[in-house]
Amino acid sequence: MKLILFQFYINPHPIELENIKEVESYRKKECLIGLSVIINNDNFFNKTESERYEFLKITILHRLDLLENVVFKKKLDTKIELLRFNVLKLFK
Repeated sequence: MKLILFQFYINPHPIELENIKEVESYRKKECLIGLSVIINNDNFFNKTESERYEFLKITILHRLDLLENVVFKKKLDTKIELLRFNVLKLFK
């Protein structure tokens, strides 16, 4: 895997929510996996700046946890622990 694509869905329609996967299938041709993050009034826009920051941190780390399962199943050459460590450093 060469790339993780974070896809932010801003105020998606309820019908769209049914089709959004937290972790998409591995795209072999592009060597990437898409991770979806849903942003709406309840979890982001009606929050303070520090709450927004915390939401993004927790959500991205959670998606990386889910990604670990895909990496393991597909036997992809990805160092999830190092990636998680680097993401945590960015949020400090």
